[in-house]
Amino acid sequence: MLADTLIDIPFPQVCPDASEEQVAQMADELFGNVLNRAGDAPMSVIAHVMGEMTLTYALVSRLKSAGIKCVASTTERKTYIDAGGMKVSEFKFIKFRDY
Repeated sequence: MLADTLIDIPFPQVCPDASEEQVAQMADELFGNVLNRAGDAPMSVIAHVMGEMTLTYALVSRLKSAGIKCVASTTERKTYIDAGGMKVSEFKFIKFRDY
């Protein structure tokens, strides 16, 4: 993997009926994908992990155990009601925070 390379690995949808074993399998697959892309330099990877909470926890646990730094993005949310009565939320990125 090249230095300063950004690789987007889509975070999958997690069915609300999924078992803990299914979530663990998804985490294992994502973890393997990250390790494969990291090649021989996993310690140089920073993983931005955001998604369904139990899968996020499982994946971050695996990544951190491999020495991979994990971060979450923080945002400021502004919510308002538009002219049509629809609730609208806008998110402004603020910073990354370590897990």
